[in-house]
Amino acid sequence: MTLQRTIRAAQTLFYQGEATTKVYRVGDGLVRAYIINDNGEESTIAFFVPVDIFPITSAFDVSSATLFYYETVVASTLQIYSHAEFQAWLGENINHEVSRFATRYVGALLHVSALTQPTARMKLAHTLRYLAIRFGEKTPIGNRIKVVIKLTQHDIAKLCNLSRETVSIELGNLKQHEIVIVKEKYYYVHLVKLNTFINEDSPETIRLN
Repeated sequence: MTLQRTIRAAQTLFYQGEATTKVYRVGDGLVRAYIINDNGEESTIAFFVPVDIFPITSAFDVSSATLFYYETVVASTLQIYSHAEFQAWLGENINHEVSRFATRYVGALLHVSALTQPTARMKLAHTLRYLAIRFGEKTPIGNRIKVVIKLTQHDIAKLCNLSRETVSIELGNLKQHEIVIVKEKYYYVHLVKLNTFINEDSPETIRLN
């Protein structure tokens, strides 16, 4: 029988290199994967929202050890599968899950693309593009996309691999261009203006969430 646990915020679920055969599926809440750099600072690798699965290494026998640290960002309800239980569940949901895995993969590529940008401003702009596409929902407010997970400037900084002070400065610039609005830690991104700002074609038609 699949276990379900509710875990409070900021709790470590796995340590990097920890051996596990369990597979977790987010029922409610938010989980992040991160690494600790040589200078002791954290860099966020990915967020996991409801129905996302982690760690992929144990889910598909890629490795018996986790590649990253995993922790709850907010209080989260998690479904915990043994490897056999997960394989049975996956067999019943294969078509839907293949589509979801494909879109998560594209989201991961967008995040990598953001990190390769040459300036802090472009790193932040591309990261907001990734967040809006991966975790966004349409709103009636000026063609803006709402990123449905609450993020502080510190959260954004760890995702961009920038300092919080730099993110604050560059975010102010994007606000002046009316590319992003922040309300109660929710980011509302105008993708058309953002695409023009970074000279990209329109990826707002890509739906990843």
